[in-house]
Amino acid sequence: MIPLGDSTKLRKPSLVTPILIWINCIVFVYVLFKGPTLSFYATKWGLIPLRIQEALSFLPIISPVFLTFLTCLFLHGGLWHLISNMLFLWIFGDNVEERMGKIMFLVFYLIGGIIASLTQFWQNPISRTPMIGASGAISAVLGAYIVLFPGATINTVFPIFFFPLLINLPALFFVVFWFGNQILNAYMGSPGVGWWAHIGGFLFGLLCALLVKAVSRTQNDREVIYPS
Repeated sequence: MIPLGDSTKLRKPSLVTPILIWINCIVFVYVLFKGPTLSFYATKWGLIPLRIQEALSFLPIISPVFLTFLTCLFLHGGLWHLISNMLFLWIFGDNVEERMGKIMFLVFYLIGGIIASLTQFWQNPISRTPMIGASGAISAVLGAYIVLFPGATINTVFPIFFFPLLINLPALFFVVFWFGNQILNAYMGSPGVGWWAHIGGFLFGLLCALLVKAVSRTQNDREVIYPS
């Protein structure tokens, strides 16, 4: 399923979401044309679990390798990898940004990406394969979206026998279907994708949004003026 848009309208244009998209695109173009190869940058700035495991054994010395928890979020393995991630971020990120606020959303996005990477690291701490991509952080955005906008609908392209069918799906159905697919692939051991990173990021986003919603409800209750 490919999302094309959602029914949740913005009161004002977002700022952080398009900036994040631009940064990802600029990094992709830089890697594409600067050279030498994507594997060079993935090895240098991607998150390699075994390298993290080795660095942890030397604590309390702080190693620059821990920066790859952040830098890996802005590298992508190909054009479709970039486009699909940025499409999801564009559709779901702006609404979550508006509800959380710009600074909180940026912090949430980065921490969500780190938590996602930690989940993948926990699942296979001796892997030598570099982890790259924004999908862990975007999974956190999806988790937050379904809590903050449970009644939204998603315009979706659903391919049936190579024919694209445009349907309007409840956001709850879309996200639950997406999350179920991540769990299925994670337990099937489908290679090449950080399925556990998606799961960890999503659950983090879910919990954060529940907290934001609870705090917002508490503040609204305090603003109610009760008659004496």
